Amino acid sequence: PSMRRRNYLVAALLPAGRAALSTLAVKLSAGYESFKWKIGVEAVAAEQAIFRELVALLPIGGRLRLDANGGFSIAALESWLRVLQQFPKQVEYLEQPLPVGQEASMAQLAASSCVPIALDESLHGAGGLRWFEPDAWSGPLVVKPALMGAAGTLVERLRPVAPQVVLSSVFETAVGLENALRIADQLPDYNLAIGFDTLAAFTDSLPFQKSAPIISAVERTRFSLETIWKQLPHLT
Repeated sequence: PSMRRRNYLVAALLPAGRAALSTLAVKLSAGYESFKWKIGVEAVAAEQAIFRELVALLPIGGRLRLDANGGFSIAALESWLRVLQQFPKQVEYLEQPLPVGQEASMAQLAASSCVPIALDESLHGAGGLRWFEPDAWSGPLVVKPALMGAAGTLVERLRPVAPQVVLSSVFETAVGLENALRIADQLPDYNLAIGFDTLAAFTDSLPFQKSAPIISAVERTRFSLETIWKQLPHLT
């Protein structure tokens, strides 16, 4: 398939709890528009109060992704959906609120609340490939290419559902990031912000660019595996 390097918007990572508020301010000033916040860490009411503060700080066009890592009960999920449905413009989706195996409940609650629910852990567990069938899942599909095997096979699998796909990081290096972006390059219908605000986690000189709201095609052309090889501290 043809492959053309593209620019990609990056969703900024926010820490859990109240620390998200100060980080959001920093990331907004850096130009990010999409933000991912981990929830299910503190009491539901406390996190919902912080959520309302985060939403109040968002500019027009700013979007929040909330990730519960499969940690909610049905009651907690229903409580969150009552809050989230009040902010349709600011909430992009709620990611994996219930554990793997409870997809039917998540689908039902997503439909009745009109809050998009994304699958993450459900895709990477046993039987996860069935969610890539067209019309199997209505919400976003959070795909971690580093965990999904051969890139060529993955591209073919993602092509029919490309508009739903969110490519996401498992804290791989710049090499892993570029490999993931090359998958996106082969999906013309891919258009959601990528979850790769992870380059700052590495203190080496290998990332071809710093964490930024946009990963640009121009920056990527300066990056090659040969360049990285030459930068490595070779043993003499």
